[in-house]
Amino acid sequence: MGNSDGNFCNRACRNKQEWRSLLRARRLLLTDLERRCLEETVAQVLRLLDSVRILGVYWPMQAEPDLRAVFSAWEARTGGQLAYPRCTGFGRMEYALPADWAPDAEGIHSPTGKAVIPSVLFVPCLGWSKRGFRLGYGKGYFDRYIAPLGSRVSVIGLGWESGMVPDGLFGANDCPLDGILTARGWHAAAEKRIPAQDACAGILDRLRPLSVD
Repeated sequence: MGNSDGNFCNRACRNKQEWRSLLRARRLLLTDLERRCLEETVAQVLRLLDSVRILGVYWPMQAEPDLRAVFSAWEARTGGQLAYPRCTGFGRMEYALPADWAPDAEGIHSPTGKAVIPSVLFVPCLGWSKRGFRLGYGKGYFDRYIAPLGSRVSVIGLGWESGMVPDGLFGANDCPLDGILTARGWHAAAEKRIPAQDACAGILDRLRPLSVD
């Protein structure tokens, strides 16, 4: 998408719902090459995370980046564990280990194992902003999960360069991520979260060489 197209879209999309419709359509037009480039970038980042013991990932839906092979390769190489989101009802979610799989409270294919708190989360973004806010599907699960964790987790959004949206879309109930990883590299969030203090605290420093800002 060129700059003229982006400027037109900025004028045409007046709210989150209109942006969601546009970005869903735009995501369907992504090429296999673009998807492979993101996969390679994520694989590069995962090589920096060998000390992490529990990594929060996701099962792809609605044309989200399918990174299951990359995540599984990290698990096999490091002996770490992958945890996946599970909706528990009343607008809440948690991460759990995949002892087995079954529909959760929202009917989504989810793990049935023990609930855990990962050190690092990889979160798919329909859209994202320079301040580090994530545009998702509108139910607020990730915001409610991330907000109370503070320094206990580092949160990396996964998105596309064509998915950038205006910062003005977001309000007090939206929780910023630590940054967004695209096929081009790392976009550190301008809106700072509480720095992580755990064993993976250096992850954001390690991502700086990948910065495209």
